[in-house]
Amino acid sequence: MGKPSISDLRRIPTFEGLNEEALDWLIDKAELQTLQVDDYLFRKGDPIDYMHIILSGKLRIKIQQGKQFREISAIEAGSVTGILPYSRMKEATGFGIAVEETKVLSLHKKNFVEMEQVSRDMVQALVGVMTTRARDFTRLQQQNEKMMALGKLSAGLAHELNNPAS
Repeated sequence: MGKPSISDLRRIPTFEGLNEEALDWLIDKAELQTLQVDDYLFRKGDPIDYMHIILSGKLRIKIQQGKQFREISAIEAGSVTGILPYSRMKEATGFGIAVEETKVLSLHKKNFVEMEQVSRDMVQALVGVMTTRARDFTRLQQQNEKMMALGKLSAGLAHELNNPAS
């Protein structure tokens, strides 16, 4: 697969309504890469300098907790990840690993200023992706906090049941 076509990008919900000029610009400025199974798109601590558009394939996102790794999500074809316009993200907090052969179109953040001049609609669509990402992250954090509280409650209850004298 060479560079993607306009129709390839239009299959991705974030880009489906954008004009040809904007999509041509994106195709021209971005770099295409192919990841094989178990290749990393990013690792914890790597600087986040690229926006990644997953054209095909799938990534799993893992975080390290102590010596254990925990899968927190999967990124499927049609998703946009990495840095986005107006994002303050500086470095990766987890690991992005290909589950199968994965085609990724990557745009360096140095192109974001020019993107605003080429297509405000593209920037607006990507800010929408960032808003959704922030909402999903907040929901995941809340779920994790509830699970930790439930674990502490269970441990306390088990301790009380095993020590009736107390």
